[in-house]
Amino acid sequence: VASSFWRSRGYLHYEVSSYARTEGEKSRHNSAYWKPRASWLGLGLGAASSEQGARFSRPRKMKDYEAWVADGAIVPESSPPHGADALEDE
Repeated sequence: VASSFWRSRGYLHYEVSSYARTEGEKSRHNSAYWKPRASWLGLGLGAASSEQGARFSRPRKMKDYEAWVADGAIVPESSPPHGADALEDE
């Protein structure tokens, strides 16, 4: 419904739920997260990171997070991207 509404008014649809009047007005804030094989680091409880497009997350519960840190904060081997994370830019 939202997509039809904004597109009918000339807005461009990009990312998951973002719209802009022109290419130059697209937000650049989150653009790195949507690029194929992107690498970024998320820190803290439940934070997600990506290395070359393979995502991994930290424990979400404080007790589990504290245990993870006490054990050396080892990042698990991540799996290849799948679903929305595997999509290439159009």
